[in-house]
This record gives sequence, structure tokens and C-alpha cells, in this order.
Amino acid sequence: MSTTKDAYAGKILRVDLTAGTLVEEETSVELKTKWIGGRGFGTKLVCDLVDPKTDPLSPANVLAIAAGPLSGIGISTGARCAFVGKGALTNTLSSASVGGTFGIALKRSGYDAVVLCGKSPKPVHSFLLLERSQFLLTQLTCGALKPGRRLQLCTQSMVTQR
Repeated sequence: MSTTKDAYAGKILRVDLTAGTLVEEETSVELKTKWIGGRGFGTKLVCDLVDPKTDPLSPANVLAIAAGPLSGIGISTGARCAFVGKGALTNTLSSASVGGTFGIALKRSGYDAVVLCGKSPKPVHSFLLLERSQFLLTQLTCGALKPGRRLQLCTQSMVTQR
């Protein structure tokens, strides 16, 4: 968590599915002061990483998942989380905002945002584990997505732990 006295966790996690890497970076002061909130964070991250001419369905597109500064502090309607990326329908920046506990879980895990980019060679499933402050990506086994079968997970392929 951030040592400054603000409402941010202080970290952004970049998940590169193509390379199979997880990279943590500090949440910049500019991002905190000029791009306030989950939608602001997501918009800035996507605009910095995606060329406007990028095909929205290509691996060059990214998905930014960001919680606002009020997520996790226990106030009513403060637990919002934004999902931002280049949308296939409009070919422009698109976002969705969700409530519930996901934004809180994201902040409590120590991240202000998670940015997913690239394309995994195999299907993966992601987990955000609060009790260990971990973000896991695990490969799905063959046939795991067939109707009526239990989801089976292989060994974890990427882990970040604090």
C-alpha cells in the first residue's frame, strides 16, 4: 500500500498475457491528481497504451480495470470499479462501471488498477487473492469449458506476491 495519506493503494498491475508476465508499478502522482477515479484511471491508461487505429479485437487492445479513490473506505455508493478499453461496437474508448465488492477487493489487494494486454496462447483464468495479496493466472485444462464439466485448473503459470 501507498505510504502517502491518500485514498489510493499505490500500485498498478500490468498483466501481459502474451509474454506471461506480471509487472507492478507505482501509481503516479499525475494519475492520482489529473485522472481521478476508476474511469479516469482507465481512460488515461488505455489512451497511453492503445493506438487510436488499433483494431479493438486485436491483442494490441488493452483492458484496464480500475477502482476509484472511494472504493474500500466504506461509504455508500463508493465501491465502484471501471472496466475501460477500445470497444468493438463503436471503435472508440468504451467503459463500464460496476458496483458490488470487486472494486473493494481490488483496492484491498493493493492495486488501484489492473491492465490486461496481449493474447495468451492458451485460455487462462485470473484470480485476485485478498488474503495473500496475490494475482494469479492459471491455465485452463482441455475440455474445461464444455457444458456440464467441472472447471479444472492446471498449475499456476504466473504469480505476483507481496
